Amino acid sequence: MTYLGRSRRTRANRKHRSTQKRHRDLWHAPFASFLAEIAPSNFEVMAEVWLSIAPPRADFIILRRRAKARCAAKAFWRLWRWLGKVTVLEYKSPLKSSFRRGDLLRLVSYGAIYDARQRKKDELRCDELTLVLVVASITPTLRAEVKRMGWTLESLERGYARITGVMYPCYVAVVNDVCQEERSEMLRLFSHLPVTDERAKAWLSYWMKDGKMKQPRRFTRAEADEFMRQLIGRLPAKDRLRGLAPEERLAGLAPEERLAGLAPEERLAGLAPEELVANLPLEVLRGLSDSYLRTLPIAVQRKVKRRLRAAEVATKPRRAAAKKTGTARTARSKSAV
Repeated sequence: MTYLGRSRRTRANRKHRSTQKRHRDLWHAPFASFLAEIAPSNFEVMAEVWLSIAPPRADFIILRRRAKARCAAKAFWRLWRWLGKVTVLEYKSPLKSSFRRGDLLRLVSYGAIYDARQRKKDELRCDELTLVLVVASITPTLRAEVKRMGWTLESLERGYARITGVMYPCYVAVVNDVCQEERSEMLRLFSHLPVTDERAKAWLSYWMKDGKMKQPRRFTRAEADEFMRQLIGRLPAKDRLRGLAPEERLAGLAPEERLAGLAPEERLAGLAPEELVANLPLEVLRGLSDSYLRTLPIAVQRKVKRRLRAAEVATKPRRAAAKKTGTARTARSKSAV
């Protein structure tokens, strides 16, 4: 048995598939000629017609895992229970021209293409493949599309509808209604409703700033920190400080910075009379009598004594220096005489 390397096996497989396709195409030509000959005069037969300019590509494929969910859904709360083993989801943006004629049929065809592809791998029942159309609102174009196909649009819970008559379970999620029902500011970004949450706006601006779609991915720690800094910088001051304790708001500020802009009575507001005494200027404290100080609480007396003692220690070097300077001047004067 001859072993072929990976590249050689790949070339061999491609050559085999190309040969099979060429053989199939060879049968197409005579059959096309046969159809053209036998067709009535009011029919036209066209062979090898491209049905799409680009290869079909679903917006989203959602796979249901076998394990139980460790956390509940954060949005579209009611939708997830209706999803089967595989879901083909088509999303239409809140732009007015987003949903066009043929979009619903295209979603159904994508489901059929996925189903046909999976037939070669495993058995997927029709009820295990779900189709979901997410739109900002149900438009006349969508209603006309459903009616044209002979299907029915049935309302479910607020924000959701089901299209009956399709070969696969097919649901419609209406973002305008869902975001109001769930009170989700993030979901409002994808609706026609105004968004007031600055954090939601900053999140959307991150994805839109380059003018092209970014691929969803996990942030690194550094990227997450940078995103949070940008987000906090866009918030108003009152939102930045919301939830912080008073000491957390003032952390890192010098005492004079904390009191800057306050009137004298505002600086002393909330202090008890004895606390006011402890914070009087040193000149005033030195003038207080010992009998008055003894009437104050013990903690206040200790604080006053500490301040006076610290001031005394701080002035001793200056007194000694001044005394030394005065002695030197006196000596120079005597020597001059």
